[in-house]
Amino acid sequence: MTASSRAHAPEPHIGVPPPAATPMPPGGGVYWGHGGSMTGYETRGGATDDGRAVSIAVTVQPDQATMDAMSVLVDKALCPRRS
Repeated sequence: MTASSRAHAPEPHIGVPPPAATPMPPGGGVYWGHGGSMTGYETRGGATDDGRAVSIAVTVQPDQATMDAMSVLVDKALCPRRS
């Protein structure tokens, strides 16, 4: 990388966790991603090594049932055995 290209390189996102490997149901492998939340919002998402990807967001303060339902939707979208 040259000095001039370094000057224009994007800054790392401070405070954003790196993607984590999350196991799917047995035989489904893993997906890479992470969720996030703040008051009134919840997100979940990820991508598999074979190119499947999903992103889910709700604009309510979720209860445990909502968070569990979001996890089920991510698994259904990404797990090749459930598609």
